[in-house]
Amino acid sequence: MFLKRNHITVLFFCLMLALGSCEDPIPKDYVEYKIVEALLVIDEPIRDIRITKTLPLFDEYDYEKALISNAKIIISEGDNKFELLYRHSD
Repeated sequence: MFLKRNHITVLFFCLMLALGSCEDPIPKDYVEYKIVEALLVIDEPIRDIRITKTLPLFDEYDYEKALISNAKIIISEGDNKFELLYRHSD
């Protein structure tokens, strides 16, 4: 009885060890992407355009680090081109 209980315990720990090692490796192949976020409403001025970049999974998320404030944004329609300027929001 005691020997049977030990076998079950050892088998249980071996099973837990085997299942615990079945996971994906930590992703280290980070690729930075740019994200443009805006809300366009007909007959309204364009407001709150945000250009941000993705951050690595291992860094703490900081909105100021993700924000791209020196981007040059040009909206064009036909021959008309409109350059948007960065304005720091309060």
